[in-house]
Amino acid sequence: MLIAHVGIFRDKNGEMLIIPTWQQDGGPRLDSMQYSKLSSDYTEDEVGKKILDSAEISRMNEQEDPEQDVCKEASGLKTWKAFQKKYENVMISVLDTGEWKIARFLKQKGHSYGLNKDEVDKYTRHYKEALSAEELGKVVLEMFAMK
Repeated sequence: MLIAHVGIFRDKNGEMLIIPTWQQDGGPRLDSMQYSKLSSDYTEDEVGKKILDSAEISRMNEQEDPEQDVCKEASGLKTWKAFQKKYENVMISVLDTGEWKIARFLKQKGHSYGLNKDEVDKYTRHYKEALSAEELGKVVLEMFAMK
């Protein structure tokens, strides 16, 4: 079972948005306003620490306004189409078994992110337990470099 989920979005200048999600009662996971922004001068350790902080926020699952538009607020962009055009995406899922799944999602038609069945193995990493902040940052940055 999924206990935490974090979306990491990076633009072509290297700036990042790290967005935890929360689980709506009986509904989908929604983005949290408790996001972090990093300018392009971050270290692997800084990226990893922000992701670990965001995973903890997601795990706490504090209910927020389900109508908020976090991506619009965080990016300053007016539409999802503009957001998806500007940002690349890596998603992190933490399971109740302690396993971490890190996936580089690709831009899809229809202004979404995802992976086709034949891309899953190439763009997904599984870890039996949490990585250190520096290791986590390194993996995420490596995944953003994948084409």
